[in-house]
Amino acid sequence: MLSPKIVLSDFDGTLTDHTELGPIFFDIISFLKQRKIPLLIVTGRSISWGHFLLTHLSYLQGVIVEGGGAYLWRDSNGDIHEHGFVSQADLSRLEDATIEIKDRYSKVRLSADTLGRKYDRAIELRDLEKHPKIYQDIENFLHASGIHFSCSNVHLNFWAGDISKQKASQWYLEQNKMTKDQIVYFGDSMNDQGMFANFPHTVGVANIASILAKLNPAPSHITKAPGPAGVMERLHQIF
Repeated sequence: MLSPKIVLSDFDGTLTDHTELGPIFFDIISFLKQRKIPLLIVTGRSISWGHFLLTHLSYLQGVIVEGGGAYLWRDSNGDIHEHGFVSQADLSRLEDATIEIKDRYSKVRLSADTLGRKYDRAIELRDLEKHPKIYQDIENFLHASGIHFSCSNVHLNFWAGDISKQKASQWYLEQNKMTKDQIVYFGDSMNDQGMFANFPHTVGVANIASILAKLNPAPSHITKAPGPAGVMERLHQIF
């Protein structure tokens, strides 16, 4: 592909080693900064995480959070703004479903960053994996309630309304007068499937191997190295 105008990337497991934010992440930032290529992180993490990233990484101009629930950006004065993609009615439906899950399933916990979430909710995946019957029951309940859900490396995320990483990313491109051909996307989990399906230049880091059989389509390129090392590997090839 020709050099992209912007790099979009998932966060956990793609820009991090599991959940560890290591030195290669900052190498990626430096690599892109030297070439004046923006980075847009597209994550299932919470709005509070988005604020953290924008506050402490001056190179980032914006971030898509909560699986496409909102776009956060920093203006020229350093103030952070928010554009949400979920209606108040859907937020109310989400809250009702969350209360029901908490009442029914005391053995599972909402994610540690729940207080910082607005447009979706998340359950710690490690809790669900300890209780497969409850895991299945929760998925059945969400499906019956018309609540959408997907898995990242760390959470089962669920939400009401028509949001996704792909829809928020497409909105961002339209706002900035860019096309799908002008971006490359990096990911590693099931909640990246919409991105792999809707953008022509996609990259799965090597740790995507564990779910590759479930993906349709697969990313257009798969790296040899996992996580951020895989991102760095592919960036060197592209640029």
